[in-house]
Amino acid sequence: MKRIIVLALAACMVLGAAFGASAADIKATGNFVINYDSVQYEEGTDDNAFRERFRSQIDIVTSENLSGTVYFEIGTLDWGDAGGAIGTDGTNVKTRYAYLDFAIPSTPVKVRAGLQALALPSATAGSPIIDDDVAAIVASAAFEPVSVTAFFARPQDDVIARYDAYGLIASGVVGPVNVSPYIMFADFNDYGVITAQNDADAFWFGVAADAAFGNLTVAVDAIYGDKNYDNGNTKDADGYFFAANAAYTLDVAKLAVLGWWSSDDDDVMPSIGAASNFSPLMLVGDTTLGISRGAAVYNSLGTQGIVVSASDVSFIEKLTHGVSLGYVALDNESTHVNPDDAAGIDGHIWEVDFTNTYAMYDNLDVFFEFAYASVDNDDNNTEDEDIFKYTAGVQYNF
Repeated sequence: MKRIIVLALAACMVLGAAFGASAADIKATGNFVINYDSVQYEEGTDDNAFRERFRSQIDIVTSENLSGTVYFEIGTLDWGDAGGAIGTDGTNVKTRYAYLDFAIPSTPVKVRAGLQALALPSATAGSPIIDDDVAAIVASAAFEPVSVTAFFARPQDDVIARYDAYGLIASGVVGPVNVSPYIMFADFNDYGVITAQNDADAFWFGVAADAAFGNLTVAVDAIYGDKNYDNGNTKDADGYFFAANAAYTLDVAKLAVLGWWSSDDDDVMPSIGAASNFSPLMLVGDTTLGISRGAAVYNSLGTQGIVVSASDVSFIEKLTHGVSLGYVALDNESTHVNPDDAAGIDGHIWEVDFTNTYAMYDNLDVFFEFAYASVDNDDNNTEDEDIFKYTAGVQYNF
């Protein structure tokens, strides 16, 4: 009997060790947003809706050297439409991330492969080249005081076209300055099924840098991009993008000035994906806290502007405010003022934004935002217009 008990205990220990070796920690994080969003154009266009969105990231961690991540999104759901209509059934579950993280043994190299967020460095208001979810392989390694990241991404591969992007980023510290120079190449292959044959090659190089001097923080982005078409019939594109930001933190507020200059007319810098990822304002960009489809100008390329702002202003506990005032010059070669207006405008925009956030609980925020933009057109065939936007809602973070 003792021998049987000993054998049974030994078997349990072996099975326990086997199961223990394959055990993984599972952690879920995410957010849930419900809000009402309204954008009204003076010409009569009105985009308003109740909207909700649920996002959850699940990390399956075996060790510091191996983990997997999936990130799901339900929405954006407009109440009364599609999955938000009566019956509330809809195919609205999206996979945003699905990637593996692993370290290569006996090296400082870490690899992330799969659907993931990929962004080139930006020290100001986001990268106008790429800052999006994409299928990619990213390898990084730290060699004090410098870290290096290399990536391969495939943003598109279908019957219409295929293009790949390759990039290299270095990050380090030079005195008080954090600096990240980078370079990216892209190879575009247009199969000509729907559109004309437009094979092209493109490259970008730039640098993002920031430094802190007590309460003062200064940041700079500088980029050059060039896209050359092989067929000789399509006009090549090349241009520059510069942005700078200075912020000073007080006990009662954070004051900041953001300025940018992007070459326009025939010299607009090319980009991959949405150039709106450089987002300085609510209507020139999309800096809303909630779910919005109401940006007046999505594309930052071909624009020049300046924004002064005060954020983290608080007079009552748990209630914070922000205000921004911006001026943006537009070029009709690259910008659009109503998403339905393909012609765009040539002129300028004045915009003022107000934000208010109340931390009802540690994980629940109630917010209200308002934006007003005055659009002045230099084109005599296009009228000036005013744009109003407001968003009210709640966000639960977990």
